[in-house]
Amino acid sequence: MQDRIEHRRFVDPFFERCFEQIFLQRDKSLFAMDGAVGTGKSSEFTVRSAYNLACLVEPMRIGARQVRESKWAFIRQSEQSAYNTVRGIFTEAIFSPEIVASDARLITTHSMHPKELHIEHNLGDDTVVRMLIECHGFDNEQAFERLKTHEFLGAMIPEAQSIPWNIITTAIERCGRWRAASLVIKKTIDGREYMLSGQSSLSIVLADINIPARPHALYEEWYDKKDRSNLPFVFFTPPQPIIPVKTENIKDLERLKEKYPISVYGGEEVIWVPNPEAYNFTRHYEELDANMQRIPWTGYNYWLKQIYRDDSQVRRYIVGLPDTMSGEAAIYRNFVRDEKTLVKKEILPGKPVYVGYDPGGHSAFICLQKQDDGVLHFFKEFIFTLADNVSTREQIGDFLIPWCEQELKHMNIVVVPDPASAWLGKSRMSDTTESALNVLQMLIKDANNRGRCHFGIELPRVRNQEEDVRQQSLKYFIDQKKLTIDPSCETFIDGLMGGYHYKMTRSKILSNQIDKDDPTCDVVEAAQYPVVNILKNINRKRRNESSYNYKARQGSIRRR
Repeated sequence: MQDRIEHRRFVDPFFERCFEQIFLQRDKSLFAMDGAVGTGKSSEFTVRSAYNLACLVEPMRIGARQVRESKWAFIRQSEQSAYNTVRGIFTEAIFSPEIVASDARLITTHSMHPKELHIEHNLGDDTVVRMLIECHGFDNEQAFERLKTHEFLGAMIPEAQSIPWNIITTAIERCGRWRAASLVIKKTIDGREYMLSGQSSLSIVLADINIPARPHALYEEWYDKKDRSNLPFVFFTPPQPIIPVKTENIKDLERLKEKYPISVYGGEEVIWVPNPEAYNFTRHYEELDANMQRIPWTGYNYWLKQIYRDDSQVRRYIVGLPDTMSGEAAIYRNFVRDEKTLVKKEILPGKPVYVGYDPGGHSAFICLQKQDDGVLHFFKEFIFTLADNVSTREQIGDFLIPWCEQELKHMNIVVVPDPASAWLGKSRMSDTTESALNVLQMLIKDANNRGRCHFGIELPRVRNQEEDVRQQSLKYFIDQKKLTIDPSCETFIDGLMGGYHYKMTRSKILSNQIDKDDPTCDVVEAAQYPVVNILKNINRKRRNESSYNYKARQGSIRRR
């Protein structure tokens, strides 16, 4: 008979300590849990802390019973989403099987505006806990007005990173008003009794935050302060579930490679291993085997799925750190940097090599080849900054062409420049007035006379203003998993992983303009120019092959 695995609820000591901080830091009004996704913040911290507080409220006689009654707000974007979330958490996560079995009507719903959940059961000490939870949204003016007029002991805000700051401050203002004069909440910690009482001490808002891309008001008000002791709120961060260790620091590397995954993070090869301090962060529960022994890391696979995201997303989903805006604003969010994408390949001698060229602020060349399997392979990049003080003529004549003549002997090389380079009246990399295209034509002519390679120029079949067409062409090969990159193309990789992104306005709104100041922008756009032509050739061939005349011609050729 196969051993049966039993699921047991287990509250991690970390969450219990965070709950105790509510009593130890009585001058705070907002308690926020930030950290990696999936570590139990909503169920174990936000909701369970509210439940624990409700169980400690001083009882009052209602009829023949001693009732510990409290009223809470649960806030999300809409009233319905708030209701669905809080009911799911309280039904599936917070209560032990023993409590659920003892009372079939543990949770009741009252359909009104706002919707309410009533949670009530006996605590076993001749008292009854009763939580009244109102579900509030702010997706319309009426919902927000209701929130501003209701009174609560405390509030719960899951996914607070998506909640406007004025909603959070409104929740703080409306808390601490539920029978505040007569409320006393006590807890004994290390033999000492702590007490919360009165309106000023009970403005408690519990929020959990899946780390967002910066900026967010919570981070501007907290992370950027050197002295955090006087702030009216406090953050708790659970240990990250898995940690990256540089492979060069691991002695028994081969043994660990068989057990744990390797990826590139922060530009370095790392191996991801379980964090011993986060032992219990295993998808909100811990499993026991038939001998009642803990089975470690049952939820490990959850985080393994996250390690091939871009660096910005790994910081948020695994490491639990706020990051720049580039992660959310990245153009190529489906790009995955894994061992299948970052590979060295042989350059096929019978196929042309394309060179994308962007003479922008960070002038860039990037070499690629469309190989037999239809995969685009990028294998060499040249990046020049203004600080290099290298003219357009030197970039092409002293760097690009000599490298091609040495490494790509006797191959056909097609240079596809920026469509704007034909009318550039003045090179941005030098004080000359010749256009980048004119310089390219003259130097290529000289190189062809030497006969070591054959260079040609092909203008991109897209106007300079059609950024979306260029972006989507490269996105096509990324989404189809038909793109590989030599690991030496570090700037291009960084661009695909979030460096090439939309700019954010001063009002913290994401615009539809590319951030041209990012140093990865030019090399990514250099790559787009030849890819546009390659994709249009593929699509034209498909259209021709699907047309009636093409099929008829093919048939007539075969009949001959």
